[in-house]
Amino acid sequence: MLNLTAAHPCLLIKDRMRWERGSGYRIRYRSESGRITVRNIDLIDYYTSYDDILYLRAFCHLRNEERTFRADRILSVRKLETKHWEVPAAPAPALTSTLCSTPSISSILSSVSTSSPSPQDPLIFARSNETTPPPDTKTPKTTTMLLEKIKNGIVSLIGYAFLFFTIALFLDDQGLLDTRPAYSPISKISFVSSSNVPPAPSPKPLVEETTIGGYSFKTIRKGRAESYEVPALGIKTSNKREAVAAIRIPAFIHVTGISDPALIKQYLSADLNGSGRLSFNELEAFQEKTVLAFKYQKNEFALRPDEFIAAGGGDCEDFALYTAGLLRFWGWEPYIGVLRPQNGSGGHAVCLSYETEPFSENYVYYNLQSWITADGAALKPGSYVPIDYQYVGSSSNAIEKGWKLKEVYIPEKVWGLQM
Repeated sequence: MLNLTAAHPCLLIKDRMRWERGSGYRIRYRSESGRITVRNIDLIDYYTSYDDILYLRAFCHLRNEERTFRADRILSVRKLETKHWEVPAAPAPALTSTLCSTPSISSILSSVSTSSPSPQDPLIFARSNETTPPPDTKTPKTTTMLLEKIKNGIVSLIGYAFLFFTIALFLDDQGLLDTRPAYSPISKISFVSSSNVPPAPSPKPLVEETTIGGYSFKTIRKGRAESYEVPALGIKTSNKREAVAAIRIPAFIHVTGISDPALIKQYLSADLNGSGRLSFNELEAFQEKTVLAFKYQKNEFALRPDEFIAAGGGDCEDFALYTAGLLRFWGWEPYIGVLRPQNGSGGHAVCLSYETEPFSENYVYYNLQSWITADGAALKPGSYVPIDYQYVGSSSNAIEKGWKLKEVYIPEKVWGLQM
């Protein structure tokens, strides 16, 4: 039975809000695997990648550790009043590899107080009450007075030198002063080598881990550079599409046995945003391109997707099988459905996608319970979204009024059948 009940819509945040470092937010977040969680986060920093995607680095209270979030995966957000984290002060400048460290101008200025002295300071207060005697205008500044001051200064210096020499002799006599140099004067000078100065620590790379095709997929960001790893496959590359292909292509060949490069290239190109996954919007774009690129032409047997490309087109079941191959490539669960009139001959084939995640409220779908495929396999109960030529979640005019879904097939078991 065709059930026109609408599924729940998928909520998206389209407009960027004004994020504030140090503020707390409650977000509803969808991970790359599609899992939705509600988290309280404290925003540490944010930046935009080369492809204009906003990333948020924050402390996640759900995981009790620092995490990185993509802003375009935040479904809803509410700013919290309480700040759980304060923006740290700017770090001190790193030491440079010079012979000696010279204080910067800013550090010198910061060490000098610009505030006025307090009148409660006893010393300042006492000095403020002293009266400075006026200069003696009656005493002439003669040469004799100047020479007298110079003589007194010389006598004082001689006295200090004699006192210092006497103390040194006493300490040496008592064995308290070792006047013999243990090292040469040059050996006492320590030079700072630039090789001994530790380099400034490089920024810690940000690692975002998700699951693609059943494999752990890591995105490592260091500054503006990105690299990708699939540890289970030993993949390390700076090309994300290459890492995704290393997961998707072997799985597709294992299920279908098809390794045609032209077909795989077409299926890889459907990932328009380079996320490593296929969205409904990308599926709609792929179907529109398919209808324009291939001709509708009748034939006797159902074609494999690579045969469909080589023939330049086909009829309804061939278009449906080509779409089913795309869904299989990106890890969806596709089927082929055949609709027929209640009485009479004829029919029309469409691709069906089994869905467990929310999809557009504008889509119609089949709610199948206790169904068996044409070869006897039990279908999972749930929602099956139709893809009919360029129509996703709806039907083309090839389906006439009153037609019902009669049979469901596993795609790979339809190849070569007369339909």
